[in-house]
Amino acid sequence: MAVSARHLTLLNVSQRQRTVGWRSVTRVEVTDDGLVVVARRENDVEVRLCIAASFGPYVDVSHHLVELAERWGRPIWVDGRPLARLDLRALLSALHPGLSAGSAG
Repeated sequence: MAVSARHLTLLNVSQRQRTVGWRSVTRVEVTDDGLVVVARRENDVEVRLCIAASFGPYVDVSHHLVELAERWGRPIWVDGRPLARLDLRALLSALHPGLSAGSAG
């Protein structure tokens, strides 16, 4: 894997190298299974580069990719929904059932 400010390169399951430029990235999806960078090539073919949550340095790599996506103004989706449309209060209460809207911790 290689990540730069301009490109992202991963090996797919058949060990073929796939590279996309951040200009062609349409969104970054975060799921329970990992992270998917979705891009569209010039010929309008969609490319999906996946990084499994089980990948050793997943946490560091995913943080870096999300930062680059934000820098390039690419939308970030969480579990199939744009981050901007998520109800974070509902999400946090689902993650921490004892947390109420007015509590600090």
